Amino acid sequence: MHDDSAVEELRAHRLIGRGILRGSTWRELAFHAFHFPVAVAGFAWLLVATTIGVLFAASGVGLPVAAALFASTGWVAAPTRALSAQYLGRPVATPPQTAVRSAMSVFRDPASWRAFAYAGVGFALTGTTFLASGLLLAIALAAFTFPLWRSNFIGLDGIVFTSNSAGPTLVIVGALLLVLVWPVVNHGLARAQSFVIDALLGPSPSELRLAELAASRDATLEGAHAVLRSIERDLHDGAQARVVNLAMILGDALDRVRSGADPAIIESQLASAVEVTTETLAELRALVRGIHPPVLGSGLEAALQSAVGRAGFPVRLHVDLPTRPLPVVESIAYFAVLELLTNVQKHANARSASVDISRGPDGLVAEVNDDGQGGAHVDDPAAGRGTGLAGVRERVRAVDGHFTIDSPSGGPTTARFTIPETSGR
Repeated sequence: MHDDSAVEELRAHRLIGRGILRGSTWRELAFHAFHFPVAVAGFAWLLVATTIGVLFAASGVGLPVAAALFASTGWVAAPTRALSAQYLGRPVATPPQTAVRSAMSVFRDPASWRAFAYAGVGFALTGTTFLASGLLLAIALAAFTFPLWRSNFIGLDGIVFTSNSAGPTLVIVGALLLVLVWPVVNHGLARAQSFVIDALLGPSPSELRLAELAASRDATLEGAHAVLRSIERDLHDGAQARVVNLAMILGDALDRVRSGADPAIIESQLASAVEVTTETLAELRALVRGIHPPVLGSGLEAALQSAVGRAGFPVRLHVDLPTRPLPVVESIAYFAVLELLTNVQKHANARSASVDISRGPDGLVAEVNDDGQGGAHVDDPAAGRGTGLAGVRERVRAVDGHFTIDSPSGGPTTARFTIPETSGR
């Protein structure tokens, strides 16, 4: 969140007249003002909870009471997150909470400790930002509007300002403060607020990673269930139906043999049985191939050579793997590349593509490039769902890998994924 975009936003606030006119400038000021009473209340509760917790610590009910007070300090986090989303335009995710099984488990929750710390830090920071931004704005407005209230300020003329140039000078200084200085200071203070809120009230990097892995695991499990349901349907509606038909044909032929029927009829039925058997075997082979392609038995490079040979456009393949990866890594990489090439064929209008497989410091690295029209994206905002690329992303994330795609409008497109834990065998 705190990256080069922050520098660009700060530069935007320095443009003459732009900072003071930006709606975000006044929303940031509103955040300072509206969050101040929340921060005061949070700090007051922090003092009360700490005092009561210490007083009860020596009693028999001290630990449960202290745990309840400690956990309840997190109430300040909810309104702070809401104000951050509404006025700073920076939603803050709620960190996962540790399951409460005992009073001690409350004290082992990192999110509760961060919320507890924010009750104190947030009060100091919000008080400083609110007073600094408000005071600077008041001074700027007072100086800028000095000619309007000068004559009404008793005793000021002839005491402080003895020169007629004092009024215009104050107006200029006030205008500079109002237009150039205050928006930048106000925005910088808001950025400081966002940084602290993210750090103390949002999930930590490890919590984000765990949540990402959990979501990836759920998606993988759902995908596995979908594959199993698909296999079940294919077996029930395809192979099983053919086997039932085969049993009926052979049973009828057996009855005719026993009754001494015309051999030509029996021969015709046996020929039909052979045809059904052949079709069933072909269907079962296709089904098994979809689960684990036999071509992977010869290695990832051989499997991909077969795949790119079936593509409807020229594909250059380059594989540089000193040692063979684990079977699971080969399988994930194979299906991911196939999905990427399918996406190119369906949507890119590409004349050619390339597939490069190598081993990097983080594991197997695959890169698929095409010279198509670009505009590819993992999620479809119009339809509100993921595209075929989302399947690649989830497949790779399921093994703690990473997937990125760079596809500007007009092309070219580069899709890249990394799968860790490759090894020789």
